Amino acid sequence: MPLLRRDSLTATERLLALVSRLYFIDNKAQGDIKDDPEVRALYSKTLPPGRRGEEQTLSQATVNRLLRRARQRGVVSISIDASFTVSALRELELSRRMRNGFHLQECYALRPDDNLSEGAGDGPQSECDEDRLILSLVNFTAKEIASALDPGDHVLCAGGRTICWLARAVRRNPPSKRGLIFTPLSGRLWVEEFKTGDADIIELPLDADDAVHIFSEAFEDEPGGRFSQINQPLYCKVDPLLDDATAAARAAEAARDILRDHCAIGPDGSWNWHLPEAKRAYVGVGSLESGSHRLAIFLRDFEAGGTAEDSYLRAAGLGRSLRRISDLCNDAKLPQPGDMGNRLFPCLMLPSELLALAERARLGTELARMAEALRHVANEIEELNARAVVMSWRHLRRTRGVRVICAGQSKRRALWTVLLAAYFDCEQGATPLVKELTTDHTTATSLCAELELLKNDKDLCGWYAERVRHFGLLANAQEVDGAEA
Repeated sequence: MPLLRRDSLTATERLLALVSRLYFIDNKAQGDIKDDPEVRALYSKTLPPGRRGEEQTLSQATVNRLLRRARQRGVVSISIDASFTVSALRELELSRRMRNGFHLQECYALRPDDNLSEGAGDGPQSECDEDRLILSLVNFTAKEIASALDPGDHVLCAGGRTICWLARAVRRNPPSKRGLIFTPLSGRLWVEEFKTGDADIIELPLDADDAVHIFSEAFEDEPGGRFSQINQPLYCKVDPLLDDATAAARAAEAARDILRDHCAIGPDGSWNWHLPEAKRAYVGVGSLESGSHRLAIFLRDFEAGGTAEDSYLRAAGLGRSLRRISDLCNDAKLPQPGDMGNRLFPCLMLPSELLALAERARLGTELARMAEALRHVANEIEELNARAVVMSWRHLRRTRGVRVICAGQSKRRALWTVLLAAYFDCEQGATPLVKELTTDHTTATSLCAELELLKNDKDLCGWYAERVRHFGLLANAQEVDGAEA
């Protein structure tokens, strides 16, 4: 953020900033800058008192000298980052199929730009390849934000690598939008120290507070903008001296108090501080199936007796809760949970996976067994969500444009689950959680095929609808009635 207000700067200081902005950001030629009326007026004010009233004509050499002075003083800083070269192209027909199939408002199904992606990564499952995939999605989406945001919009931001990288991409070349309001959707998942990693880089925080801060920096020169921070751990501590039920209830009460008293997002989908309704939300979908998910990393370390023993997440009872949920999923051969905006939810298998479990005559028995197991998993997850300083599903349902950015094999079941919720909500005339999607072409192709398989099986379709309803991902009866009204 600027340390001085504009009216605190001298004419020379303002001239250096203006010339730099016109040249480096607005891409104006030096020959055009020397004739700019505002530049000429400021230049006149920098001259000795006896010459200030004269008509001034700048030379291109003078503009060049001003730009050199701006560089020398640090007014201009050149940053080169190869991650912004990673690009993707939209597959229009696949995007339309995905949009229409799941009743989305908009979908970007993207494939790598073959002209720039040769020789990338070590294979489809490599960490390098997943990073490239995410970068291509966020770089494409960042370019579309200029037309998506309107002045004065209230924008919700989740945390995680995807949304923090999106904020960085927007900050790189921000659109001119005034009066934007940025609100984080959850407390901090990771409040430990940030240290130098194996790749000799600082492991930066990736929470919703951080995404909001980066977004706000992108619009620091625009008037009327504001942002809030939660600055609280995501999960409230549990008292080890109390029984499990009482400790969980106390932690849930503490989480609601924080939401009510310290956050822009209030309990049960409300807004605090007289904020307007949110117009946009940017969220990722994660899965504990992914080895890079921060909760999955914590759980592995906790089970190995590593540094997680000293983590605040352990004090919040997260180790035991996550291990219990993970064991339930493993025992019932269910996918590990997913998350959206740090709110956890059970994940569903794909239709092709369910149909491969048993012969048709025995499938009903298998689905009944799985439904009972999912009920236990959902109850455990909801108890954990209640102890979290995190948005409710209703916050997203009330938001006009909710864009999910998600790709990759490990997240496919999690994305399938939330897209199914959008599909079933729209089928009953309710406002869905997810309105827009950015994903890769492989994921889009796979999920379109899975949806067609589901539509051709009414029994299976009913089973899926009942599951996402029990997870709390579908609108309730009052919200459906409100949508119809």
